[in-house]
Amino acid sequence: MGIFCVNIFHNKIFALKADIIKAAKAEDYDKTISLFTGFLGLGQGLTPSADDWTFAFFYTLKCTKRKTYADKVCQALSDIAKPLTSFASYAYLSSLKTDNGIECINNLLNAYENAPSKLQVCCQVLSMVGSSSGQDMLWGIYDALFLE
Repeated sequence: MGIFCVNIFHNKIFALKADIIKAAKAEDYDKTISLFTGFLGLGQGLTPSADDWTFAFFYTLKCTKRKTYADKVCQALSDIAKPLTSFASYAYLSSLKTDNGIECINNLLNAYENAPSKLQVCCQVLSMVGSSSGQDMLWGIYDALFLE
């Protein structure tokens, strides 16, 4: 199950996610970083860490008007993630230090900006990634795109 599906930490996850979004909107680096110490590691499944939402949220911010802020947060995320998550999640979040994304996320962001007629197909492709990883990524992208 994904981080935003049935989870014993459901209420805590949603409250922290809302606070992370507020901190990102304000580009409050210190607040964002402090919130992640309580957010990462609360999921279920192979990578119990909110890594899918986090990756998609910050990767989308890096691709939009908040690149400088997102780059700074992404540099710190791997250090925060290492003791709180699995090896897979740590590697995944560490990849945010680069500008390399995931092809289906890049396709979706491109469709959003340049080819809205392809957006539904891109969302469907991404939603099929993993058991629920793609759905969590879609929420991260949505939250980042509509941050304004």
